[in-house]
Amino acid sequence: MKPSQKILAALGAAAMAVAISVPVLAAEGLKEIHSLTEEERRAGIPGFSAAGRTLIPRTAAGKTGNPCAQFMADASRVSFTITSAAAADTYNVQLYQGTIAGGGTPASDYTTAPAGEGVSVSDLTVGESYYFVVSSLDAPAKGSNATYERITF
Repeated sequence: MKPSQKILAALGAAAMAVAISVPVLAAEGLKEIHSLTEEERRAGIPGFSAAGRTLIPRTAAGKTGNPCAQFMADASRVSFTITSAAAADTYNVQLYQGTIAGGGTPASDYTTAPAGEGVSVSDLTVGESYYFVVSSLDAPAKGSNATYERITF
């Protein structure tokens, strides 16, 4: 590795360490996450929609999980719903700002929702990258295969 690459790697590691430590200190200023009922979700929210699959890990504390549904905000609000999850009745979800590959910082607190019902978050910064982290306290020990829907509006 060239000296310039070593310096860049060290700077990147230092920046990552700072980024990782910020969420612990910056609990204030997180975006509020709102619950959506299945009826509200099915009523249809106009906007860009995406769907996918993910594994929801079982976690003891509900504060760690699997990152999924990365997107660049093209609008100021987003909804996220685990539409089905084998053998899991509920899921924990938290919005992060940043990229999955680069790591992110929490943009909302965790909340728990019933499978099939969603959450929404407002005040996104258009043009910024976000993703959700999901887990479940009642998923099987190996996790639960799930499908999700994400809508920006």
